[in-house]
Amino acid sequence: MHRMLKRQLRKIGLQDSGDLPDQSQWERFLRRVNQSYLEADNDRYTLERSISISSDEMRQLYDELKESAESSLAESRDQLKTIINSLAEGLAWLDIEGRIRLLNPAGCFMLGLMEQDITDYTLFDLLGCGAEKAADCCSDEYTGFQEIIQQGACQESEDTPFYRVGLGKGTFTAAYKINPMYSGSRIIGAVMTFRDISMRKEQEARIRLWATVFQNTEEGVIITDPEGEIIAVNAAFTTITGFLEHEAVGKTPKLLQSGKHGADFYQAMWDR
Repeated sequence: MHRMLKRQLRKIGLQDSGDLPDQSQWERFLRRVNQSYLEADNDRYTLERSISISSDEMRQLYDELKESAESSLAESRDQLKTIINSLAEGLAWLDIEGRIRLLNPAGCFMLGLMEQDITDYTLFDLLGCGAEKAADCCSDEYTGFQEIIQQGACQESEDTPFYRVGLGKGTFTAAYKINPMYSGSRIIGAVMTFRDISMRKEQEARIRLWATVFQNTEEGVIITDPEGEIIAVNAAFTTITGFLEHEAVGKTPKLLQSGKHGADFYQAMWDR
């Protein structure tokens, strides 16, 4: 007989003697068995209830963590979008074929594009040759982009004509830089930043023109800072006065005084 059963029998006064129990002993035995079943049912209910409560709490905790993670992700995404949209430079995400997948507002403005139209164009459209002819008509840029995608290299230029492929058409001078975009260790495309430097180029050309005029005019010209110190003279000044540029720079126009005129004469000339 199993030891657990022997123990239960001894609790109700039955011994393992082989004698048959009387009615009262059987009743006690049955009540004991019944109580054991009731206790087992209660324990099972308590366990099931505990598991159910734990499951509900775990589900609630999971939902709260999921909501918090989604909220944080949405906040980070909104912050990133705000930063991208606030950039004064154009920013474009290019896929491995050079097709534009994302373009910020500054980039859309420079290229004359609406946001919904950006996927119709590639980097090579901006360079004026299209994806089909890229390997031939803009071979350097095409080769450079392949090196970005295949080797993780970078590509940049400080003076490249970009075609305004949307509204307005025409071209503008751009400075751009392209870096590979990674997902883990795999290159999934590239990020390009670019800016319109047409105005800067025009200003540089205008400055060169002024410099040419300055150096080639037949009249002597002096340029001074607000304090009256000479910062530049032209060739005609040297011819007329005999002062070389390095002799005049850093001085004031007083070096031209002849000694034959008074201070009022030079003050009147300066005021003019």
